[in-house]
Amino acid sequence: MLNQPPIFLGGQGGIIGPLRLGYGNVVAAGCVLREDHPENNKLIYETAGTGCVKDYVPAAYPGFRRVVENNILYLANLAALEAWYREVRKPFLEKQEIRHPSLYRRSGPAFGGQEGTQQKARGDGRKSRCRGLAGAAAGIDPVQAGIS
Repeated sequence: MLNQPPIFLGGQGGIIGPLRLGYGNVVAAGCVLREDHPENNKLIYETAGTGCVKDYVPAAYPGFRRVVENNILYLANLAALEAWYREVRKPFLEKQEIRHPSLYRRSGPAFGGQEGTQQKARGDGRKSRCRGLAGAAAGIDPVQAGIS
């Protein structure tokens, strides 16, 4: 990911996610993105919306599967980033001759401190949420299936 062109988000805009954007994309100022744009190197702009009135159906979630899949992908990317800091970055910094003490006094698994309880609690919660999301995407009640 670090060798890919950056994504630029123009001012006064926003993203209503979760959603995916391709690398090198430029989102024009003032745009509010509500859909995936996975293709790379695109200029993305939206015209001002026109007002309308639609029927409202409580508890209806159109595109629920896409939202769940994007959330799972997001959580997986966070887990990969945490592993990279723990397995690559920390050992690399420890081998450097110039060390600053504050780099090694932080807590959390990314910095090598207090891994035990925090990491286990975070991992157990993450596994449970991922199982529930996967079951919801597949239309399975996680409690009845015994996977929560």
